[in-house]
Amino acid sequence: MQEAQGGADRLRLFLIVTRLGGLVLGLTLTQMHRIAPSLPEVLKPQVMLLTAAIIFYQLLGCVLTHMARGAVAGLLVTFDTLIGFALGRIFGAPYLLLGFTLPVLEAACFFSTLAGIFLTGIGGVFFCAVLALPLLSSMRDGSDASALSTLQLIGTQGLFSLILLYLCNLALGESRQRAQFIEEMGQEKDLLYQEMQKKTQDIGKIYAEVGQRETVVTELETRLRREEKARMEVEDQLMQAVDDLDNLKAAAQQMEMQNQHLEHSSGQREGQMAQEIHRVRGQMERDMFMLQKRLERETRLLGVLRDLTGTLALNDTLLALTNQLQTVLPSQSCVIFLVDEVDGHRELYPEVAASPYTDAFRNRILQMGEEAPGYCVARVRPLRIENGSVAVEGQTINTLTPYEKSALICPLKAGQDVLGAIYLGRTDANEFSPEEQDLLLRICDLAGAALGNSLEYQRHIQRGLHDPITHLYNSLFLEERLKEEVMRGRRYTYPVSLILLDLDGFAAAFEKIGEAAAHKILVEVAEIVRQATRETDVPARLESDDFGILCVHTDRERAKAVGERIRVAVAACVFGPPQIPVKLTASVGVAGVPHDATSEEVLHKRALDALETARSGGGDRVCFWDG
Repeated sequence: MQEAQGGADRLRLFLIVTRLGGLVLGLTLTQMHRIAPSLPEVLKPQVMLLTAAIIFYQLLGCVLTHMARGAVAGLLVTFDTLIGFALGRIFGAPYLLLGFTLPVLEAACFFSTLAGIFLTGIGGVFFCAVLALPLLSSMRDGSDASALSTLQLIGTQGLFSLILLYLCNLALGESRQRAQFIEEMGQEKDLLYQEMQKKTQDIGKIYAEVGQRETVVTELETRLRREEKARMEVEDQLMQAVDDLDNLKAAAQQMEMQNQHLEHSSGQREGQMAQEIHRVRGQMERDMFMLQKRLERETRLLGVLRDLTGTLALNDTLLALTNQLQTVLPSQSCVIFLVDEVDGHRELYPEVAASPYTDAFRNRILQMGEEAPGYCVARVRPLRIENGSVAVEGQTINTLTPYEKSALICPLKAGQDVLGAIYLGRTDANEFSPEEQDLLLRICDLAGAALGNSLEYQRHIQRGLHDPITHLYNSLFLEERLKEEVMRGRRYTYPVSLILLDLDGFAAAFEKIGEAAAHKILVEVAEIVRQATRETDVPARLESDDFGILCVHTDRERAKAVGERIRVAVAACVFGPPQIPVKLTASVGVAGVPHDATSEEVLHKRALDALETARSGGGDRVCFWDG
């Protein structure tokens, strides 16, 4: 705004200089109005007073030029035009600059270039009538030299007027360009400020969520201290029991000594006392054994809690939970199922599977109520299978693999939300005791809260890794998740697939409909991609019209089906504004681990090769890498 105001001030200063220059030029050429061929006789004695009045009006005009706005500017242009015509008519061509050029410049500066052109046309007609016609008459009367001199003066001043008009036009153009540039910079500044405000709000939300997570961690630490206090109480009870046992042993020894001194007592009394001593000793040993078992159990739970609360990263939490389960409740199969929502339906998928039968688990996607994990999640209750199967509520539920006869399944909860289930399987029948089932319930209670915190933390962290136009993930996040999932897929032997997608004809559509409408097309395509993928998949916009989708626990055949759904949806959709409809198609390339590659670099290259195959085949198709 300051730059624009400075440009307007410079234009007004230009007008003031032009006015003063025209006044000085007119007064000089007319010798302070001593040459006044058309001046009435009555005014000729007052020529100096008239000159003073003209100078006063022009100085007043300089002041008004600096301050004039709106209607005042219009009146100033009108008065300058009328007075300039009068001066030109009375004193001749020397006042052409004031009567013709100055009003045109003022109209252009105060209003617009069109107003200046309009006034130029009107002024030209009037000046021809005021100056040119009398000159022609004087030439016919024989005053050729005077007329020729006047015409030369008019020509000189006219040329000077044209130069001034050209300079004014340049100044106006520069001012408008500068004002437009300043306006564009202001808009960009406002957009950047809005973006900064949005980022600041997002950061504030993340800080708030981190504060909540810290509160939850504090609560878990408080709970850990309570468990530690309970463990110490159990140890105190155990020590007290040991002391009681020592006292009983001492009492038994004393009773045996008394028994030796009382050999004359009857044999029946000796037998009763011996039985009582044996019974008390056995009870104390059983109590001591139970206290030791309880102490071991509480110690294990403290270890589980310590490992689960040591990190907020989801993968680390799952790995820590798996390791603790295999330590506390060693089993042949240990599978952690998590709940996922796909197309509005909730499903269970195996996030971690530590088992010799990993192939039987990695593609085991279960519906709510289906098989043992689905039953536990739907009913929010644990289940124990003792001999291959169990009958509950009129249905028979089997273990997840026929090679295992015993299984423990328990739901994972965070507050009122059910996050998934834990499945433990062993080879022989009746291998899980009620005590182990109770221990698994306690572990799930601790793990549910930790997993809930990790899932919530992961969701908030990932919000800062989205594309600003489509709100899908960006290429950086896809690259990191690709490395992570390929590594985990190799470790736990589950499939991972990568889909790369390119819009056919998008560049031509961009030139046709413009940037804003093209961005809207990208948003609509992103929604098609989002609808076709699961919550556990990673859809991302890579650059321009290129998209990528990381499909976890999905082999390349199922990934191809996802790509086909996207291709069909894009081909069936009409994009762009109603007045300029746009039809697009999609070329899709698919590659998977372990079928096509064993590392993330090779997987990405294979997917690019598959995409190039789809493009070279004419587009609108889904292709594998078959090199």
